[in-house]
Amino acid sequence: MRSRVRLLRGLPILFCCAAAWGQTEKSEVVSLIERVALQGDLEAAEGLLDRLEESKNTIEVWRADFRTYFRTGVFTASLGAFWDTAYVEFDESDRPRIAILSAICACEAASAALPRATTIPAAYESLVLSFRWLERVYSALAPSARVTVFDALDAGLSNGNLSSIAQHREGNPFYIQASLTLRAYATGDARARQRIATILGLRGGPLAIWQAHGILLFDNHVYSALHISSLDSVLRAIPSDLHAIQAIIVPEATGVGAGANLVSQGQILYLPF
Repeated sequence: MRSRVRLLRGLPILFCCAAAWGQTEKSEVVSLIERVALQGDLEAAEGLLDRLEESKNTIEVWRADFRTYFRTGVFTASLGAFWDTAYVEFDESDRPRIAILSAICACEAASAALPRATTIPAAYESLVLSFRWLERVYSALAPSARVTVFDALDAGLSNGNLSSIAQHREGNPFYIQASLTLRAYATGDARARQRIATILGLRGGPLAIWQAHGILLFDNHVYSALHISSLDSVLRAIPSDLHAIQAIIVPEATGVGAGANLVSQGQILYLPF
């Protein structure tokens, strides 16, 4: 149950410039999502909150509606604000359900946007905003729910890899943050480590460091084999329980420095080239 105050706080009343890239048959829920995301429609937001309150549908049923919407739609600031509002309005006992549904929504958005992100600006923005929501909702999810989200990302991003975003230097900040977010959701087992390597398109030195140490290296492949060998030796000399390093970034190569305000569940090292 949720509060009847219906604040809808933070939901922008705006008409988003994000454009859909096709048409598809819509259910009532899909139409409500579209109006919330693309128009900031407060009436539709109220209707969608009601559906969340009344519905006994499983995650899979909601996922199907999200998938239908994202065939043509995009994740927007208005949609993120809606999920923010929904989480606040519902009782504490309902919040885990709202959190996981919002995360699955973002996963479906990322899956639909990735293949188009390098050619369609609206798709790139949708990809960025969906990962931003995944960063935001992370702390509201139980460990088991995070595994569910990782599995959804694993399945949804199998149609491409995020390294395509990093082919242009301006895409590095997003690629690095998305990588850190994906790592946060993953379990520490070998399968998850391999899936992350695939989704991120790791190769060469970064792949070797990731496989050996579970640490993400962002160097744009400027480090030579000697650099990688030396780094590997240093990391092997430090017991893993004495540090919480999750990523190593080379600012000169990536354009991403300590002032980038990256969100990580562990330590980030910035090394020179």
